[in-house]
Amino acid sequence: MSEYIFLNQTKLRITMVLYDKESVSAVDLTDATEVKVAYRKPSGLTGTWSASILNALSGTIYHDVVKLAPADEEINELGNWLMWAKVKFSDSRELPSLAIKVRVVAEGTVDV
Repeated sequence: MSEYIFLNQTKLRITMVLYDKESVSAVDLTDATEVKVAYRKPSGLTGTWSASILNALSGTIYHDVVKLAPADEEINELGNWLMWAKVKFSDSRELPSLAIKVRVVAEGTVDV
């Protein structure tokens, strides 16, 4: 388990850096036309959130978690989530990343 966040947490920025697996260098996102953070919840439900480019040359993207409605937060299931980046480029190429495992825990949890 590499990371943890809290259930219904809304002050949160998810940041990802994309690397080229062959050259082990950052992916240049200068020509990216669409960036997203994809997820799989513990229940198996999948989806995507819109993301933004933080630094195109270092391959860094982010998504600021928001509160959608009074009872509809984005981070709304306890357990192990998978999250990964999905990028589309101007020449129609697509680049997914490897997933990271993120554990969502209840507030006040000791064992993370």
